[in-house]
Amino acid sequence: MSKAERHFQEKLAYETDCADVWAAINDGTIDFVLVDCRPAGNYSKAHIPGAINVPWREIHQERARELPEGLIVTYCWGPSCNAATKGAARLAALGFPVKEMIGGLEHWIREGHPTEGRRPVERGQEKPADWGSSPDCPAARLPGGCVVCDREEIMVEPIVIPDATREPAAYVAALLDTLGDRDPLEVYAALPKAVRELCAGLDEAAWLAPMAPGEWNACQIVGHLLDVDVVYGFRWRLALTEDNPFLPRV
Repeated sequence: MSKAERHFQEKLAYETDCADVWAAINDGTIDFVLVDCRPAGNYSKAHIPGAINVPWREIHQERARELPEGLIVTYCWGPSCNAATKGAARLAALGFPVKEMIGGLEHWIREGHPTEGRRPVERGQEKPADWGSSPDCPAARLPGGCVVCDREEIMVEPIVIPDATREPAAYVAALLDTLGDRDPLEVYAALPKAVRELCAGLDEAAWLAPMAPGEWNACQIVGHLLDVDVVYGFRWRLALTEDNPFLPRV
């Protein structure tokens, strides 16, 4: 066997795809357990029929005892999410036979397969109608249209953030919860580029117009982000120069 052949055979030993999983479900020949490794909130909105939810962070020996025996196939949102990989790694470490479904739920839907949940997708429907730009979404009024609502993790639903002064711990916890599977440092690193893209082309009137009734305008939001970056950036730099830095925990 050549090196290349061995490489691809090894990949196939630990990967499957949306078409093969759907074929097994549709034909009634499914011989594996589908595990959705995303947070429970994402799973409840839409998931592959028959999948059970075990967020990758909760995969440990005790929780694993609840899983049926046999091959496990993990999946998450899509190529931009690695929760399925993290979940598969933990399951493999616990001795489970496991494969990862490449493409995730994103490409499952793009290929026309159905889902279950609060926002189910019917067979042949590429994506739910409310996954695109929404007139109620402030981002839909920015150049380039709505850039967040087409992501399963951040559908158009109200996000309640507690008051930072009265409930500081709950405020921080709520903010962290909005991250879903995403790495906080990766989100932080991508923030400047995202803000530039969202604000590109705004004229003076758009900069000063509230994003929605009672909300901040773009100028206030960017100013707040700069203020936070200066204050907490300074604190991070201080912490990282200490021999035994103290980092705040929720």
